[in-house]
Amino acid sequence: MIKDIKELKNHSAAFIEDFLKGCEVREKIDAYYVSVEIRTKRLIFRKSSKKEVSREDMILNSMYGRLAKDFELFRLANDTWFSERRGYTIYMFFLPCRKPILTEYISGTNYIIDRIEAPDGRIVNDEELDEFCHLNQCENFGIKRLKPLERVLYPDYKNIVKMIKNGDSSWIDDLIYFRMSDIFAANVPEGYIFRYGKKYIFQYLCEESHNAPDERIGQTEKAQFEFLLMDFINFWDNLDEIDSVLVSNDYTKTVCLLFNKYINESERYTHKIENNVDASSLEAPCVGTRFDIGYDYIPDATTKTLCQENELYKNIFKILLANLRRKKKQEHCILLNKDKVEKWNELVTTLKNIC
Repeated sequence: MIKDIKELKNHSAAFIEDFLKGCEVREKIDAYYVSVEIRTKRLIFRKSSKKEVSREDMILNSMYGRLAKDFELFRLANDTWFSERRGYTIYMFFLPCRKPILTEYISGTNYIIDRIEAPDGRIVNDEELDEFCHLNQCENFGIKRLKPLERVLYPDYKNIVKMIKNGDSSWIDDLIYFRMSDIFAANVPEGYIFRYGKKYIFQYLCEESHNAPDERIGQTEKAQFEFLLMDFINFWDNLDEIDSVLVSNDYTKTVCLLFNKYINESERYTHKIENNVDASSLEAPCVGTRFDIGYDYIPDATTKTLCQENELYKNIFKILLANLRRKKKQEHCILLNKDKVEKWNELVTTLKNIC
């Protein structure tokens, strides 16, 4: 667990001095942490939660599709290296644009390698990391390595310990030899990570870095979201030939067919959502750059066309794809009453049993 650097003052002066002398300092990267596991015939992409990136993820957020395409091409360009390292996992920060979240980064940096781990848990050494970061096409794909920052040659540790004990955070400049050429941030970095062995990890956030805005969904947006779900429940209750839209073992294709019917046989005629819901209110909360959906991964041509021609339709599709696996609880709902919640959960169960 990463702790705030301010908590360092709670330790003894002797520990703090040993920590300062032995810790490794790196730039804190404000981007998406992902991993790529090398298998015999394919690559496995995982999010920071360690969950595998699914086709649904690639549809809901186009940046995951770019991640997959980039590394599949990178593997083809370096087939020997990848073939010799089956079972290895590459851990890295993914920057699909210059400002993925709140910190802007220098151009030409798309992947910042944190570490590479062997199947037995061994972390590859600096020489192997440098070899990876000089493979064919590394520069074109913007693959770079996260290195420790240079330290001040002879810092006054006793004075720095006093500053830490007094809550004075200006000691950072007395320890790190700061050069813009050593960091990836275009201006001020988000902060620094101090690592002392495996147990002690602290972070320092720069005062100039941005504070994340409150992006929790508001009551108005939640009500409009539930209004859409209610209308879809009514559509489902009156749907004929249900079996024609339920594809065995293919959740994504089933959602596409349900969405197509909902738009073409209901919303196009009633305009119920168009007349009562603001399309932007159906967007999921987002901090940083909002990415479009991954059209290449939508398995149905009609669905793709509907999403491309109408922003409201696209947002409806995203909500259905993300939510038709998730049951609801009435105590968390605004508009959905007990009967509607039960019907929604029955629908989710039906899709789960078939898809």
